Amino acid sequence: EMTKRKLSRRLLAQIARVDMRKAKRGTAMESEWRRLDEAREKLRASKMRVQDGPCTTDQLMAWGRTEKEHGSQLLVVDNTRHVESKQVFKNRFDLFAAVSLSMKRIRDHVGLRILVLHHLNADNELSGSRDFERDADLILVLAHNEKDSIPATPENGYSERCILDVKTAKARDDR
Repeated sequence: EMTKRKLSRRLLAQIARVDMRKAKRGTAMESEWRRLDEAREKLRASKMRVQDGPCTTDQLMAWGRTEKEHGSQLLVVDNTRHVESKQVFKNRFDLFAAVSLSMKRIRDHVGLRILVLHHLNADNELSGSRDFERDADLILVLAHNEKDSIPATPENGYSERCILDVKTAKARDDR
């Protein structure tokens, strides 16, 4: 759900292993600036492109085809609530069903793998629609492991370590 700019900054920090707050404040060490420059070059050389605005299911299909033509092997969709349809639906559940069907069409007709990031509700179920759960080939549930994670504090130089537990909720055909 981030803008291109915020996502780029976060990726730079991750690749360079640099606290971006230090770079923003101008307090990064020379070695950290060097790692940020190297990370920037890696990102420029990558084939990754980001579309950070809302789109329709038709635009998503067109985006998928274009990305496939450019050699992409994976399409990541973050927050399906920003995917719209030209059709008018009675409720969000029907819209999510149409979005899920569009994802299947991109996978099957365009031949592009799709990673859909979707929120869980309070009952740890896929929120909005069971269609995502039904149509998915693989469902991984990520949960923050508070016990083993290390929060950012002044004492550890704001160097946090977030540990995620991964549970396979569905694996169709053992893929």
